[in-house]
Amino acid sequence: MSKAWYRQFADWKQVEPPRFDTILSYTDYLDWRVFITQKIAGDLHMRSETVKQILPGAVTTSHAAGPSVLGSLAGGDGNPDDYLMYKAIDYYGTSLYPKHSLPPHMSPTRVMLAVDLTRSAGVNHGFYIGELLAGFGVRGVNIYANYPMSSGYESGGYGLINLDGTPTERSKAAGDAARQIDLNSELLLRAHPQPAEVAIVVNQLTDLIGGESHLYNRGAVSRSLSGYYRMFTERNITVDFVNAVDLTAAQLKPYKLVVVPYPIMMLSNEAACRM
Repeated sequence: MSKAWYRQFADWKQVEPPRFDTILSYTDYLDWRVFITQKIAGDLHMRSETVKQILPGAVTTSHAAGPSVLGSLAGGDGNPDDYLMYKAIDYYGTSLYPKHSLPPHMSPTRVMLAVDLTRSAGVNHGFYIGELLAGFGVRGVNIYANYPMSSGYESGGYGLINLDGTPTERSKAAGDAARQIDLNSELLLRAHPQPAEVAIVVNQLTDLIGGESHLYNRGAVSRSLSGYYRMFTERNITVDFVNAVDLTAAQLKPYKLVVVPYPIMMLSNEAACRM
């Protein structure tokens, strides 16, 4: 323990979770942040298994506030790792608020990036948009409130019914959309993404080293990744985001080009890959 962390602990009782934000690469800090992401995924898996013990045929889902790659594992709010979270349940997804109540709003390219990151985390197995923007920026299409909220931050987000219980134009439009999806369900189920020609390697652990983990410099990794994505998507070139943690040479064979953005740290398996 002390050798791995470059500390002088004499007993496990002396070990406490790191409570600092640092520009340095303390190994105990790295282990703590990685542990947190693994525990969040483990907790989700435990909940999924608990549900399936009672309802064996149930489909379990969950979603993040936004794709984890656009945040940082160094975030103190428990930012999950989408690649781990997807392995814990049947389907994982994301919230998507292109125009929330506060600017800056998401560009079309940024929206596509969020969707492709989520799709890639599930390796094209399918995903949910757990909350999708509607109204003026404070409600989702996956509706968790039928009746309008009377107070709070999201009270202006509209419900499916009016205060007197009558249906709204929003509820009628939602019904029309659901009927169209149902009528074309076979076509939609047979649809698959165009095979990607380019892979962008995602190494979220880079956020934890050096100055990248510091509060004032977070985002350099995601900005680099976003820049490459924009270059390809504006030319209508499909992109997959592959996870560096479990990357193999065989996984890279289908691609014509592999991009490793902001490679200030590479894992041993990542560095060993040859196309």
